[in-house]
Amino acid sequence: MHLDNAQRWSHNCEQCVYIGSASGHDVYYCPGTLLGSWLSRFGSEESAYASYPMEVLTALYRNGGGQRRHSKQFDALITVMEGRV
Repeated sequence: MHLDNAQRWSHNCEQCVYIGSASGHDVYYCPGTLLGSWLSRFGSEESAYASYPMEVLTALYRNGGGQRRHSKQFDALITVMEGRV
């Protein structure tokens, strides 16, 4: 997956912060939950996203050793996170 900054999809949560995009998925951070969540949006429809609480995303990434064994939404989140570090 490649990192880019072309936001493609509309997202109506005012708390979410657009972080970047990877391979057609827009990535947002939402501080509106207890520990924060990362979202990967793949369409403008209200249900066209995947969301991971920060602690779950971190655990999945660490336990996978960085290997891409998850969904495209997960891969987009990791690609953007790695590109921003």
